[in-house]
Amino acid sequence: MIRIGITWCDNLITQSNYSNWIARGREPVDIITLHPEQSSHEDILSCDGIVISGGVDIEPERHGQARGYPHQPDEFDPQRDAFEYLVLHLSQQHEIPLLGICRGMQLINCALGGSLNLDNGDTANHLHQGENYQRFHPVEIVPGSLLHRICRSEQALVNSQHHQSIDRLAHGLVVNCHFDGMIEGVERHDPAGKPFLLGVQWHPEAMYKYGAEQVPSSCGVRDTFLTAVSQSQALQPAGES
Repeated sequence: MIRIGITWCDNLITQSNYSNWIARGREPVDIITLHPEQSSHEDILSCDGIVISGGVDIEPERHGQARGYPHQPDEFDPQRDAFEYLVLHLSQQHEIPLLGICRGMQLINCALGGSLNLDNGDTANHLHQGENYQRFHPVEIVPGSLLHRICRSEQALVNSQHHQSIDRLAHGLVVNCHFDGMIEGVERHDPAGKPFLLGVQWHPEAMYKYGAEQVPSSCGVRDTFLTAVSQSQALQPAGES
């Protein structure tokens, strides 16, 4: 059985969306929560795969920007930011497959040296923000990308709840889909010999709310991630987690 760590998103109900989504995959899983106040290095390294979850904006100072932007949250969570940066770097050092969702994708980009648009503006926010993940829009998928192999199409329908987006793309990443000029997904530029890494701007774990869990942009993302984790675990020497 593979062990999947999901970073804590500050809300029990939302956290259960991630756990339930992963548990409904093709692979038998043991799921643990990676919590900034409760989880150790050993907990992180015990995982065969990790999901970095969505949530509040990352502190802008972490990617070289300043506070005071439109729709800024009342409070940031610097402890969570620091912990998830640690999770990202440990996962890369120890070749642990990684999936980033919404904020999780943005954090991967920032931790690897990229930056964000701090607010997408009122017009874009109308298209990309919907209460309870209810806003849907298409994405254009780059042919030949990992995401293209997952969705088997050059277009997919996704849900959306965000007001920030990737600005400067981190070195080593490549865009795999976009909508209206906005980056909606990233993956490795050169994945050969490296662990699985995928980031999506939408919330595949919440698409069940609208009867859309069986579309490739939800179940395909999950099952491809879990298959990659299982394959990675099979390659590890006996006795290693």
